[in-house]
Amino acid sequence: MKVLGNGNLIFEGYRDIQLNNEKQRLYVAGMLDPARLDTANTIASAQVAELRVGYGGQGVVDETLKPGYVSRLLAYIWPF
Repeated sequence: MKVLGNGNLIFEGYRDIQLNNEKQRLYVAGMLDPARLDTANTIASAQVAELRVGYGGQGVVDETLKPGYVSRLLAYIWPF
């Protein structure tokens, strides 16, 4: 995504996976020192600064994990 003045790299990427008729997305972003990359152009996650990893999807499983309308209404009215 970007090369900083000190040579460090800001990166971001995602991979979409089709699993059980659902679209799942794995998101990864962070900052790394290119000197730490190995010959296969890989790096251990412990060597990545400001690492952000996200996982989500769309489908039946995703819908069941969301709170229902009543729960959201109660949380809005009574946030305790």
